[in-house]
Amino acid sequence: MSDIPADSLLLPHAVFVKGEKRPNRLRSLGEFVERGGGLLMVGGYMSFAGFEGRARYASTPLAEALPVEISHYDDRIEEPEGVNPKVMNEHAILDGISGDWPYFLGYNRFKARPGSEVILSVGEDPFLVVDRHGSGRIAAFASDCSPHWVVPNSCMASLSDVLVATDGMAGRLVTSCVMAAGACGPSRRETAS
Repeated sequence: MSDIPADSLLLPHAVFVKGEKRPNRLRSLGEFVERGGGLLMVGGYMSFAGFEGRARYASTPLAEALPVEISHYDDRIEEPEGVNPKVMNEHAILDGISGDWPYFLGYNRFKARPGSEVILSVGEDPFLVVDRHGSGRIAAFASDCSPHWVVPNSCMASLSDVLVATDGMAGRLVTSCVMAAGACGPSRRETAS
């Protein structure tokens, strides 16, 4: 999930306009992962804390499941000169990726929770963090997969990539996303054919 402020999930029309009780969708997402599902939270202007802190995930039930600690204030880091994530730990998410990662023009700053695994970082900042939550897997990717923070055409994930990401390892979305333009060597699709 990316660029969806917490209120969009917490306050559907029935709650916000009609004053009706509804399940907490962010708690439901955390429970989904706990029961064996996979979830990848992707950065953006309305992800994690987001623009002026308006994404507001830090105080939600989903924040408890994420492998990162989210700030309560604007966490966006703009990098107009570009930054390249570095591999910190080898992981199955990176299988088939060789070479340098493409540059990103910004990201959300968060802290890795104790016990989680930092796969990529930019300087001292975690960039891709994974962990288990209950029986499931959960990951946080600091940058966005849409224009302004990513290299044009290098990170445009399709809906099918998002759906595949929930089957087993959520972080596969990052691999598919970055490899879409061949920015990190041949894609799995290319090597499979």
